Amino acid sequence: MPRYPDSAKDAPVTLDDAEVFWRDLQPFLKERGYQLRRRYRPGWVPAWTQRKTSLYWWEFEDSVKARHPSVMDAKCADGSTVILKRVRNSEHPMEVEITQYLSSFADKKNHSPQLKDVLIVPNDDDLRILVFPLLRRFDDPEFDTIGEAVDFFRQIFEGTQFLHHQHIAHRHVHLCRDLGILNILMDTSMFPEGFHPAAPSMTRDFKGKAKYKARINPPALLYHRFGLSIRYEDTEKPTLASPVRGQDKTVPEFVQGLDGTYDPFPTDVYYLGNFIREHFFEGKDDVSAKRGLDFMHGLVEDMCAIDPLARPQIDNVVERFEILCKALPASSLKARLRSKKEGVLKSVSLDVAHWSKQLR
Repeated sequence: MPRYPDSAKDAPVTLDDAEVFWRDLQPFLKERGYQLRRRYRPGWVPAWTQRKTSLYWWEFEDSVKARHPSVMDAKCADGSTVILKRVRNSEHPMEVEITQYLSSFADKKNHSPQLKDVLIVPNDDDLRILVFPLLRRFDDPEFDTIGEAVDFFRQIFEGTQFLHHQHIAHRHVHLCRDLGILNILMDTSMFPEGFHPAAPSMTRDFKGKAKYKARINPPALLYHRFGLSIRYEDTEKPTLASPVRGQDKTVPEFVQGLDGTYDPFPTDVYYLGNFIREHFFEGKDDVSAKRGLDFMHGLVEDMCAIDPLARPQIDNVVERFEILCKALPASSLKARLRSKKEGVLKSVSLDVAHWSKQLR
């Protein structure tokens, strides 16, 4: 259960500006078949202020705020949960178009989420609400085995390859937890009983921990957020764009500034390689570096080459990756993905438990 300060002054008894937007839009959304949570309905009064109870305010479901100002969850008439994302065309002119275009492909290599609906907001022609299935952070729960990490790499390489074959540069493959920005998500197949969309460790009714099953059948990994993406015509050469700086500030071609033009496809390869390097090899934010992925280092190093022309194209990345994977013995794929922060005794203990489970 989430931990909050035990103080009434910290209780979210009022909505912030972003939340007010969603509350005011609730009647329109309800007409379209999307019901927001109790917190975002007109006339909401915090449940913890309405009755005497031994529970703390943060144990009430309506104390949970949306995880990002532009994103909200909603219930459909059939009981399913969807995610609503607001997009301003003037700020992200290609996001709706690219999302709709990708959603039209029934291809297993297409790792973009299904777009269920596009709503035009009343009295604001510039604003759209995109409706997606409920998704979840790609590493929650964490990867258990090296094989699970390998499947993750395969899917994100395949997804990038599909985008590039459609002449789309994503331009923002990165993870920034501080801003709640997640561009790589997974489906909810590991959680057959569901979970709370704004507090994913909890059940939907907020009465306990959400239960999940192992990644025996790996969940589908999906690219999200195409606000910075760009799509070219088949015959458009060269594929040049004006630089945009996303959350990854380490792109070598942007270090000297954002003047001129650049080819965004080699930069996509850098974003992808640096994401793997930071998240898996070095550790970042609350994620520790991992052991057992040395076979990937050479490929990732080439993907992060300072000279964009020295980086492999995504087709070559996929080809080299598959060659690397074929050389891995089955026992390596089943081995536990260890954290570099583990001490020897803890590592041995976890290994014993892991292999006992694997050999059952």
